[in-house]
Order: sequence, then C-alpha cells, then structure tokens
Amino acid sequence: MGNKDEQEFQDIFNKIGKYFNNEDYDKALEEVKNALKIYPGYYGLWTSKGVLEANLENYPQAIKDFSTAIEIDYSCSDAYFHRGFLFFELKNYDDAISDFNKVVELEQESTEPITYDLLGQAYYNLTNYDIAIKKYNKAIELNDKYVFAFNNRGLAHKELKNYGKAIEDFSKAIELDNNDAPAYYNRGLVYCDLKNYECAIEDYSKAIELDNNDALAYYSRGNAYYELKDYNKAIEDYAKAIESDDKYVFAFNNRGIAHKELKNYDKAIEDYSKAIELDNNFKEAYGNRGNAYCELKDYDKAIEDHSKAIELDNNDAKAYYNRGNVYADLQNYDKAIEDYSKAIELDNNYAHAYYNRGNVYADLQNYNKAIEDFSKAIELDNNDANTYGNRGLAYHNLKNYECAIEDYSKAIELDNNDALAYYSRGNAYYKLKDYNKAISDYDKAIELGNASCNLYCNLANAYCQSKDYGKALKYAYKTLEINNKCSESLTTIGLIYFNSENYNKAIEVLKQAISPNACNPTDSYLIDCPYILLSKSYKALNQPVKAEEYLQKAKELGYEPEEE
Repeated sequence: MGNKDEQEFQDIFNKIGKYFNNEDYDKALEEVKNALKIYPGYYGLWTSKGVLEANLENYPQAIKDFSTAIEIDYSCSDAYFHRGFLFFELKNYDDAISDFNKVVELEQESTEPITYDLLGQAYYNLTNYDIAIKKYNKAIELNDKYVFAFNNRGLAHKELKNYGKAIEDFSKAIELDNNDAPAYYNRGLVYCDLKNYECAIEDYSKAIELDNNDALAYYSRGNAYYELKDYNKAIEDYAKAIESDDKYVFAFNNRGIAHKELKNYDKAIEDYSKAIELDNNFKEAYGNRGNAYCELKDYDKAIEDHSKAIELDNNDAKAYYNRGNVYADLQNYDKAIEDYSKAIELDNNYAHAYYNRGNVYADLQNYNKAIEDFSKAIELDNNDANTYGNRGLAYHNLKNYECAIEDYSKAIELDNNDALAYYSRGNAYYKLKDYNKAISDYDKAIELGNASCNLYCNLANAYCQSKDYGKALKYAYKTLEINNKCSESLTTIGLIYFNSENYNKAIEVLKQAISPNACNPTDSYLIDCPYILLSKSYKALNQPVKAEEYLQKAKELGYEPEEE
C-alpha cells in the first residue's frame, strides 16, 4: 500500500470514527461499505462493519461480518472478541466462551482483564461458578483494581453460599469505588441470605441514595422490611419500585402480600389483580389472591383462583394445598382431603399439608387418621407447637390422656405462652383426677390471658373435686362476670353447692340454669345435667315428688342418672 493509499485509508477510518463517536451509525456503516468496495480483503473493515451492525441491532449480519474478518485473518483477536461479546449478549454462552478463549490464546500475556471477566460471566450464566471464579481471579491478577471482577466474583461466591468471601469481594469493590451502587445492592442480597436484614437495608439504602430510580433496590429493601415484619415500610418501598417501573409484576405481588399481613385484603386483591393483568400466567399471584378471597370468605372466587393456579401448573403442590384450605373452611371435607392428598402426592415432605389433613380428619372425628397425619407432620417439622397440641387433642378424644399430656407438654416446651396447650393439658390432668396439676395449668392459662367461661368452669370443678368449695365458688362466679346467663356456669355453681351439701342454694341456682332466660341449651353440658342435679338436691331434702319430676325431665332430654 503506497503513501497515497495509506492516507486515503486513514481518512476513511477517521471519517468512520467521527460518525461512530457521534453515534451516527448509519452514516458510519455507509462509509465502511464504500471502503469495502475498494478494500474487500481488509479484515479491519469487516470488524468495524460488524461493530456497527451490532450497534444497529442487526445481530446475524454482525456475526457474519466478524466471521468474515476471522476468515481473512485467523489471528484477528478483535473480531473474536467482538463476536464473543455478541454471542454473550445473545445468551449463546458456549460460543462466547469459545471466542473469548481464542482471544486469550492469541493475545496470551497481553490479554485484557475484561476478556477474563467476560469469560467468568459466561461460565456464571452457565451455572459453572467454580470456573467463573477462576476467570475472575485471572482478571484481578492482571488488574487488582478491576471493580467489575470483584463484583462479579462476589456474585459467584454468593451462588456457592460462600457468603463470607462474597461480602469480602463486594466490600473490596466498594472500597475501590464507593459510588458503585451494584456492589452495595449485591452485598445487601448476601446479608438477606444470611437473614441479617438490618445490614441488608443499610446497603440497599446506599444503593438507592446513589440511584434513586433503582426499582430493584427498592423492591429488595421492601423484601427485607417484610422479613422484619415492618409491613408499612415494605409497602412504601414496593410502591417506590412500582413508581420507577409500573410494570414491575413482582412488586405488585409482594405489596399485595404485605397488605394481606396487615389484613388489608381488598388492597391485597387489587395488587394481585394488577400482577395478573401484567402477567396472566403468574400462578403465585392467583394463589395469593385466592388466599385473600378466602380471608374475606369469598370462597367461590378463592376456589376459582386456586383452580387457575392448578391449571397453569398441575404439579404445584401448594396450589392444591391452598384449594384444600378453602374446601376445609367450607366444611367440604371430602374435597379438602382430596386436595391435601394430591399436595402430599406431589410433595411427600409437605408438613403443612399433613397437618391440615390431620385437622380435617379430627373434625370428622377420625382421630386415628388425624394422629397418623399429625405424626407425619411432626416427623417433617418437630418444632411446630400447634401440631403437637392438635395431636394431643386427638389423643384426648380417644381418652388416651397420658399421650395427650405428653404432646401438650411438648407444645408448651416449644411455646411457653401457648395458653390453649396449658388449658388442654389441665383438662387431661382433670380426667386423670390429678386435680392439683389441672389447677396449676388452668391458672397458667388464665395468667396468659385465656380467661373464658369454660376455663373458669373447669377450674371451679377441679377445686370442687379437691373439696375446696370456697375457691370453687370464687372461680365459678367469675364465669358470670363474663356471661351472667350462661347455663353451663350456673350448672357448675349448682354442682358446687350440691357437693358442699348446700342443697337449697343448689336448687336456686340450678333453676336459673334451666330458665328460658339462660343461654345455651340445657341438654348440651359435659358436666351433670341440671335436671339430674335438681333431682338429687330435692332427694337430699327428702322431697321425693319434686325429685322424680326433675328426674323424668332429665330422661326426656336423654339423660340417665348414674347408679348410686
């Protein structure tokens, strides 16, 4: 090439460069095409054409141009690099790796860190994190201030759950550039994985400070606030994410979840519906909306949504479980069992499905099957107090009070504020005639704020059985402070007076228990029928006619007196 040609060639590249720098890619491309008519065998022009075609998103043509440059000069590392980068952008990672490796082979010691960094990213996207880390190591070895490599290596360590190393890398990236918003964001993700939500929020906040339109940072900080149960702040952040990106499906869905936690079910449904509008195949949003409808007792819509989730993925155990919950609320136990069973078939480690199916069996009074399911749920998760408590109730209903007490005790061990477990264990001790332990458990249930007519009645009965009639009456009368027309409470008071041989007072109170003004039907007691107690009281006062009158009334109601 003579001097004149060299000058002409230089002028062409200068003109191309000028257009390129001004982002006028069409004119730059026109110049390259004109130059190729003169110099069709010059690989540099084909490489330039490939870059321009790529900038104009003519990707197939760009790949052809880079390939032509390589055919002309097999050692053209620029063409391999650009083609590799384009393969990378097109998610063709295997071909990208092949081209980047060719760049390394050709350039050897002069290879730029970016080539190793891109190799690392390609391996990362193929989930080959160990090799990715090795490539990032090489990039850092060539330039120990190469921020991107530290950030990307941190992401690979995160995927391998090497959280300490990940934090170390992100921190190094921040040290090198304290305005590196992605490094703060990524470190926040690691802190979230470690459940260190406070530190995560601090990092997300810094990322937002550096870029206050970062929808992902607002969304992730919202997730951290959600985990800390600060639902209002979570909602604020999800709203900010949506403000930055009004098609952010997951932000709508998660804001709906936060609203549901605050029992703002209508707002939750509104958000889930928006998520579904943006993506009508978003099965999680259908499931979440179905749960919200269930809370509002709009069961038809709940079933419709859960059925849609199943239609979208009939192998989704959670969708069947959710629909089973709706059927259980409707007391459609056959369908509930069918759905829970399907959930278990799809995921035989689904503890909640076993637990809820156990509850349905208990409602059907099939206590043996209930126990079987509760036991399986405990095998899968032995830290749930409710499961032990409910298995205890099933044993209790089978009159296996010792096993019931063992389960109630385990429930209390797991949650020593479980008032119902203390109350239930008290009932089991009562059945075993261990009245002192029953009293102790009833007292604890009251201390925990579970005072109710039933609890005070049972406590009164335990004191009555212990012949401490003073305390028995004290607690029995407390039930009337809650409901002064409660038949069960009045019957309990009558029983205490009867046992303490104050028959006239027993008759006075028991007549109130059977009066039309008393609430609860008089034939529903677990304790003695008031008519039988009246009969016994009149008999004790040597009034056989009255005694027989009330005895006959008891028999009409289906009660038979115990043999004396």
